[in-house]
Amino acid sequence: MLSLLPILTLLAVCSIVTAGDVAPNVGKSFPSVQGTFWNGATFAGSCLLQDYYKSGAPNGLEYVAVAKDVNGNAEYCGACIEITPKTTKNTPVVAIVSSHCPDCPAGALDIPKTLFNRLQGNADGRPGTSMFSWKVVTCPFGKFPKIINKDGSSKYSLSMKVVDSSYPVQSVVIISGGKNLAAYKRDYNYWELHNAGVLDDKVKVIVTWTNNQSFSFSNVDPSSKQAAISDLEKNPNGRRAGAHKRKSFQQARGQN
Repeated sequence: MLSLLPILTLLAVCSIVTAGDVAPNVGKSFPSVQGTFWNGATFAGSCLLQDYYKSGAPNGLEYVAVAKDVNGNAEYCGACIEITPKTTKNTPVVAIVSSHCPDCPAGALDIPKTLFNRLQGNADGRPGTSMFSWKVVTCPFGKFPKIINKDGSSKYSLSMKVVDSSYPVQSVVIISGGKNLAAYKRDYNYWELHNAGVLDDKVKVIVTWTNNQSFSFSNVDPSSKQAAISDLEKNPNGRRAGAHKRKSFQQARGQN
């Protein structure tokens, strides 16, 4: 009887996303894709944004699901996209990506009722499928992202999400015990460590956006249920995390 261990190990590795290779840059575009009316849609989705934004999409944003071929590993989770209808002259709408669509064609969108109506109108006989273009844009959040821990996260098994992020997140590095540990983004939109051992009671976290802007979070408790605030937000006149700005994901991996 063949051992299941190699298979299970492979499946675990396949569910880990290498951050720097997949996070979309602002301006990334899909010029002509299918969009489908998403009947019965809810904000709760595979990106687990509802863990933080309890009452629905933040800042008056709409929400949308993106095809599994581009968001199956949470690559676009939490990113904002501007959607433009190709068959009407209605105004483009910005939405936050809250889920992936497992059955959609490549690059396609699953669109909730309110968003579909804004893009296509709600006239009788309106088709439930149409063509759209979309592109990644900055989210209308503040200047600083925050970090939340997943329920059950601890120094033994860290799991954290970056929220209120104006740009997609390129990398997350955990500094513990004098080591820089590159976190991996999982397909449920949390960043975790692989075989990192027991962490310090308080760690430092470096979050880097795809525009190469970095933020330091000092004294982060891996088990806290409170959102962690960046050092720069605590002290706006302080120095930005410049020393870490150029640290690549590959460099961090090399120190594990």
